[in-house]
Amino acid sequence: MGNPNLSDSANAALIEISKDMTPEQLAGVESSALEAYATTVARLRDARKRIDVEGLIVSDSKGQPIPHPALAIEKSLEAQMRAWLTRYMPKPVRARR
Repeated sequence: MGNPNLSDSANAALIEISKDMTPEQLAGVESSALEAYATTVARLRDARKRIDVEGLIVSDSKGQPIPHPALAIEKSLEAQMRAWLTRYMPKPVRARR
């Protein structure tokens, strides 16, 4: 059973994220931070679906074309994800040649 405080899509993201992390990585992340990241992933996916379905340009209340509001949401969520990844997921070390 998933976390009752998360949406179904955030729970699905949490499961995917957890599978992609090593036990050491998971141990280094507070559960609330992992839940926040999963929620961000789920919301980003939702924003992208809306853009895919409705298009990059939509009409405002007066019928004028405007950029889809989900574009701004997508940009904000991507920034949040980068910040999370920078904090919790160190960059892999490349082997020296």
